[in-house]
Amino acid sequence: MQAAFVEGVAKLVNNGDITGVSDVRDESDRDGMRVVVELRRGANAEVVVNNLYKQTSLQTTFPCNMVALVDKTPQTLNLKQFLEHFLDFRSVLTRNRNRSIRPVLICFLAASCADAFGSSGYTSLL
Repeated sequence: MQAAFVEGVAKLVNNGDITGVSDVRDESDRDGMRVVVELRRGANAEVVVNNLYKQTSLQTTFPCNMVALVDKTPQTLNLKQFLEHFLDFRSVLTRNRNRSIRPVLICFLAASCADAFGSSGYTSLL
């Protein structure tokens, strides 16, 4: 992934699409990813960074509809609020599912024990 990014930046520099860059190096190792972009003398770093964001995959944006029903009313949420409400929703679902499954499992286990031990006392739970 980073090799393709470095090659793409080098191609943009060679084509002249991004100016002010003297060298692009990949200094990644086992500890992490590191790409070094050296600037020419007198180059404006902010302009180069903005061009990198604009013309490479350094920054990717995508549209997302963040409308959710909160207390039965639609609201536009930020990412943190959206994730909080989603996790609350999933925990309620999991809790309700476990409540409905638990009695069925108890009856199944009671019937299995009754069959295994030949006792008919547990069959009244079914």
